[in-house]
Amino acid sequence: MARCGAAADGISRRSTGICRDLNDVSNGYGDAEQLEVLHQWWTDNWKALVAGLVLGVGGIFGWQSWNAHRAEHRAAAANMFVDFQQALIGDKDSDVRAIVEKLTKDYADTPYAADAQLKLAQADVSHARFEDAASRLQWVADHGNDSGTRNVAQLRRAAVLWQLGKTDEALKQLAHPVPEFAGLFAALRGDIELSAGNRDAARKAYTEALAALPADSAGRPTIQQKRDDLAVAVAEHK
Repeated sequence: MARCGAAADGISRRSTGICRDLNDVSNGYGDAEQLEVLHQWWTDNWKALVAGLVLGVGGIFGWQSWNAHRAEHRAAAANMFVDFQQALIGDKDSDVRAIVEKLTKDYADTPYAADAQLKLAQADVSHARFEDAASRLQWVADHGNDSGTRNVAQLRRAAVLWQLGKTDEALKQLAHPVPEFAGLFAALRGDIELSAGNRDAARKAYTEALAALPADSAGRPTIQQKRDDLAVAVAEHK
């Protein structure tokens, strides 16, 4: 009877407990009596034992099936993104937008939906479709799969809103950056403030950008020049 406990080990607590009961009821009986007791025990408990086996095996296969489904889901999204890129290169606008809509609807949980929206927003900007671009960038800012993607979308959307003349809304987009994007957000904020004639605010934003950006950042010399020019202009104005 000890083999019952070994066989049930690792399948489920319930079936293991039943095997312990089986060992207990067999103690103290002769062979004939044991057979009768075992027969009665099996009649009373076979459903629970089988259920334990099914649940244990079913859990393993269920997890494997779910992982396989997720892999197929991501692979389908990746293939669709390749089709999107080819359609974008081929300037097949209707195909591009249909694929992006499909990715957004059915594969928003993969990074390919946000990547496609970012690329299409860039194409919209190049064709002066700024409202469409702003809408797509807002979707990415809300639904991007990681913080970096969401902040890139937020930064680009601020630039698009600025292009649309929505200065206040653009500045709101840049008000609360995460540390990794603080320098880029501040630099764009400086440009927007400068274009609005707010020299002090622009100079302050450029100073913040220089403090946040790495020393080897490609944009530092330009930002430094803008800040220095503003300092000279302010001094001359005084």
